[in-house]
Amino acid sequence: MRKQKQTELGKALADAIRERGVITFADYMRTALYEPDWGYYTQPGVQRTGWSGDFFTSADVSPLFGGAIARWLRSVWAEFKFPDVFLVMEDGAGRGLLRREVLDWASENDKRFCAALRYHTRDMHEPQTMQPLKKNMYHCILSNELPDAFPAHILERREHSFMEVYVAATAEEPFLHEVLGPLSDARLVDYIHRYHLDELPVPDSWRCEVHLQMDEWLAEIASALQTHGYALTIDYGAAAEALYTPERMRGTLLCYTDHTTNENPLERTGETDITAHVNFTALNDIGQKYGLQQIQLTTQRDFLSELGIIGDMQNVIHTQFPQAETERHTDAGQIAYFRSSSLRSAVKTLLDPSGLGGFQTLIQRKLAE
Repeated sequence: MRKQKQTELGKALADAIRERGVITFADYMRTALYEPDWGYYTQPGVQRTGWSGDFFTSADVSPLFGGAIARWLRSVWAEFKFPDVFLVMEDGAGRGLLRREVLDWASENDKRFCAALRYHTRDMHEPQTMQPLKKNMYHCILSNELPDAFPAHILERREHSFMEVYVAATAEEPFLHEVLGPLSDARLVDYIHRYHLDELPVPDSWRCEVHLQMDEWLAEIASALQTHGYALTIDYGAAAEALYTPERMRGTLLCYTDHTTNENPLERTGETDITAHVNFTALNDIGQKYGLQQIQLTTQRDFLSELGIIGDMQNVIHTQFPQAETERHTDAGQIAYFRSSSLRSAVKTLLDPSGLGGFQTLIQRKLAE
């Protein structure tokens, strides 16, 4: 049976657009993802991440991911001379799986670090946590796959200039459709010039996405960090010169439903995840404006490898599944072998350069004020 193409939220939004006029795609995406009680991330009681959701994150793949993040956090704690209270904020924390993995690692490996660690979370599906961050509070603020879900403005090349994608509406299915209009925000003009989008040798209909919300987000992050505190951002994306290329004719916008992708963001409004790749050059540029210095930009593969995830995996196999090699002929040995193989496969997934391992990992540090 063909699935419904539009939801009650989508129909209500279409009614509002017909009454008040077209909206930018960024405003549509904000509504589709974050409308209270109706948006993709805000519907109560609905699990979006994990194997039973629409997509999985690195924390879903293996607790060794959280263990590696914990080891990095402990190194930051050491830089701060082992304070009795070490404050961490995870923004866009989802189900809190990464927090649990970090705390488990700390409890098992460093009791003093565990006692000092205060791990806070903030996420749209828990409105009570969505308070402005306090100034000069945190030693570290981290996010895993957050900026890609910020509302994206879509720009389209037309006759050597750019127009913006808006969402219009009809009274009948498909209810919502695209139209082009002038740029809605002067910051988009600045963005086009800064990243030389107007100089690219691309034809009409070439598209790209712009996350203007990164500016206000990084301003809040910088304000909330203590002097010399760290911001860790992990997400899919690239530097501007690799992100904005003629080969990406339709940009990077994708929708996720039931672990499958599609390019139909105006269908099933509120039931489909919508994402776009992150411009990590912009993250660095904006961060510098607010006093955040780039310390490192690397891939998740290299970041986790430097933190010793391969050694962690080998240690788990050696201590928890020793029968995998010594008693392969027994039932216990076979079970241990399959469990060790599963762990190896999970780590391979985390490090796969064509998948999660290719995610960008940006470390920024707040300069002295």
